[in-house]
Amino acid sequence: NNCPVGGKAGQRNHFSRRKGIADAEAKKVGGNMAGKTGEKDWLHINSVAYDPVRDQIILSHNIHSEIVIINHGQKDEGIVYRWGNPSVYRHGSRTDQKLFCQHSVCVIRGTNTPSDGNLLYFNNGRIPDREWSTVEEIELPEKEKNSGIYEREQGKPFGPEGPCWTFGSKKDRRDSFYCTHISACQRLSNNNTLITLGPQGIMFEITPEGEEVWRYVCPLIHNLTHDYPHTSTPQGQLRAYGEKCSLFNAFKYVKDHPALKDKKLHPIRYLEV
Repeated sequence: NNCPVGGKAGQRNHFSRRKGIADAEAKKVGGNMAGKTGEKDWLHINSVAYDPVRDQIILSHNIHSEIVIINHGQKDEGIVYRWGNPSVYRHGSRTDQKLFCQHSVCVIRGTNTPSDGNLLYFNNGRIPDREWSTVEEIELPEKEKNSGIYEREQGKPFGPEGPCWTFGSKKDRRDSFYCTHISACQRLSNNNTLITLGPQGIMFEITPEGEEVWRYVCPLIHNLTHDYPHTSTPQGQLRAYGEKCSLFNAFKYVKDHPALKDKKLHPIRYLEV
C-alpha cells in the first residue's frame, strides 16, 4: 500500500496537509509513512481503457500512481507493462516517480499522426511532491509499433524516461493549474486536446502548441447544505469562492462519430446564454 501520507483525504485537502492534520490522522492508524495510512481503497482504479489494435487493457492505479497494461482475450500473461512509479515494483525510488495520482489514462487513436498508439493522461500532482497538474503523452517502448510487446532492460524500470508532449506549467507560472482529484483529457481527431479541470468545473480545448481555442465553465453549483441542492451561474459571471462545481469527465463527439451514423442532427437551442 503506497498511499500518500493521510490517504486520499490528505491528498485532496491541501489545507489540512499544510497544517499537519492529515499526518496526525495517519499516526492514529499506524504511522505517518507511505503505506501506513490506513487507506482502505489502496487498489483504487479510476480509469479503464481498451486498445482494440493491441487487444490490451490500460488501467490507471490512482493511489499507486501507476499505469498498468494487461492483455485481453486468451493471452493471460499478467502485467505486460507498467509505468509511472517504479518503486511500487522495486525498480526505483521516490525520485524516479513520474505520475502523481493520475486520472483519465487512454490510448490515442484516429488522429493519423505519429501520436497514434501513444498514451494520454491527466497527471494530477500531489502535495508535497508536486503541487501542480499537467496533461501528458508518452510513447510506449515497443519492439514494433502496435505490437503490444514492451522492451525493458534487465533490472531497470520500463521506459520512457518522460513524456513526449506536455501541457501545463509548474506552480505559480503561466498556464499552471492544480487539480487534487478527478479531472480528464481526450485527444481529438483534429489532434487538439480536450482538458477537464475536475474540481474547478472547467473544460477547454487546446492545439498541439498549447493555444486555447475555446473554454466552457460548468454553470451548475452543488449547494449540498442548502434547501435547493443545485443552482447555476450564467457564463461570464464569477462563481463565489468555495462553491462546488465539479466535473468528473467530458467528451467531445464529432459529427462523423460512428454512434451518430445515419442520425439527423438538427440544432435546437443553446444550453445556456
